Amino acid sequence: MGSIFKKFGWRNRLGFILQIHKSIPLAWKLLLDQRVMLKEKLWFIVPVALYLALPIDAILDYIPLLGQIDDLAVILFFFDRFMSRVPEDIIRSHLKPVNVRYDK
Repeated sequence: MGSIFKKFGWRNRLGFILQIHKSIPLAWKLLLDQRVMLKEKLWFIVPVALYLALPIDAILDYIPLLGQIDDLAVILFFFDRFMSRVPEDIIRSHLKPVNVRYDK
């Protein structure tokens, strides 16, 4: 399985980032979906929770804007890994209700 960007034909990561407000409900729905295996959910939840909870950062958060951008990049990285492990039919069943645009 490839990355979500390849799976749904998104041309670049910028388009995905611009739709991040729609991706959050998608992630939430997938995390609640019983068809998604627990181990796949944990591969997303645990690293993100650890990264946000630990005081270690790639770029310190007190640096305006840059500190938050690295946090977003880490979360997007793990979200991409999570999405690449979820079966495509399950993802597609949740895409329409949250209005995430995808190309075939």
